[in-house]
Amino acid sequence: MTAHAFHEELTTYLQAEQDRIYRLAHSYMQNEQDALDVVQTAVVKALSASPMRQPRYLKTWVYRIVANTAIDALRAHKRLVLS
Repeated sequence: MTAHAFHEELTTYLQAEQDRIYRLAHSYMQNEQDALDVVQTAVVKALSASPMRQPRYLKTWVYRIVANTAIDALRAHKRLVLS
């Protein structure tokens, strides 16, 4: 799959699944604004990544990016609160 084709498939997927992606982020963050920040960061990470070798795992890949971005945000928030 070419980089352009992957980018188009990813964009289509992100638009179609935006509600589910937001709900996943919200389940971690428990706050609308923080969830939106996580989604925005995760989408940028996904769009700037190299094309996947196995596009059939696109859903899992995107969900892992969102989950890991949320976990990173929670860790950063915890460090700020403890400092």
